[in-house]
Amino acid sequence: MSDFESRFLAFLKNRIDAMGVTESGAYEYYAVRVQREDAFVNYERVLMDHILASPPARVVHAGIGIGPVIARLSQAGIPCVGYESDGARYAAAVALREELGLGYELRKAYYPDADIGSGGLLLFTNVGAGWTREQEDAIIATFPNFDEVILDLRLFGHIRNEEADREELRWRIAAVGLVADLPPIAGAFYVRIAPIR
Repeated sequence: MSDFESRFLAFLKNRIDAMGVTESGAYEYYAVRVQREDAFVNYERVLMDHILASPPARVVHAGIGIGPVIARLSQAGIPCVGYESDGARYAAAVALREELGLGYELRKAYYPDADIGSGGLLLFTNVGAGWTREQEDAIIATFPNFDEVILDLRLFGHIRNEEADREELRWRIAAVGLVADLPPIAGAFYVRIAPIR
């Protein structure tokens, strides 16, 4: 286990012990990591390895949760901006950033806002929030602002367990960029999009 992972798990355990699972922002999604002594789930590890193999100019991460992925990418020297709308998780992300002494930007907001900038990588991990079709289309319309976009076809906007639902999303995304599959990761269907400018 890396020093980063040990520090993150210690932070998470201390926060849960002090505040409880819900108030801490951990919910069950992160609490189970303390029990398993595993800071990251498989899809996060694979995505971080992919990103760190050829670091982008910056990463904009939509829906960071508590923020271990964005913290790890920032620690590797990549400028990062993270979005999180859940109040408890945002507070935990701020506390994690301070605990680790890192300087990435956090925004308590839904992606996108008026200042997304341009260039770099736009990353969505495990974002299945029940968005409307209009919200999904508005987010997809921002993809050409970036050099690359990575998202899970199964958990973008809402849960898509049916192949036909994932293919429909793939076709909508193909209108703004070239879509390529990343290797399958534990039930996830990650794709890399090279936006058309």
